[in-house]
Amino acid sequence: MREFDTLRQVSNGKRIDHLFLHYLTMEISLTPRMDQWITEKVDSGTYISSSEVILEGLRLLMRQEEQRQAMVEDLRREILIGIRQLDSGRSVVFDQSVVEKIKGESRNRLAP
Repeated sequence: MREFDTLRQVSNGKRIDHLFLHYLTMEISLTPRMDQWITEKVDSGTYISSSEVILEGLRLLMRQEEQRQAMVEDLRREILIGIRQLDSGRSVVFDQSVVEKIKGESRNRLAP
């Protein structure tokens, strides 16, 4: 969790806002391989500190989890649509003839 503080000052007649982030400290254990990888990222200049590498990784993990959750919700909606269609009798037996029909329609669309 982070807290934000803002420092406002005036420089040459213009207001300047500085945003300070306060991070909580947490101890984590890394494998030697992870530790080496983080050190390489910092040494290469890609990141300023090991904390920055960890924070970026957590941001990406959070984004990935949000995307996964959105995909699951979309899938659930689609499944419900399918169930409603089945319940209302709007279904087709999916067999080889249906596959061939779909392939034929696709070929016709792609044909010049």
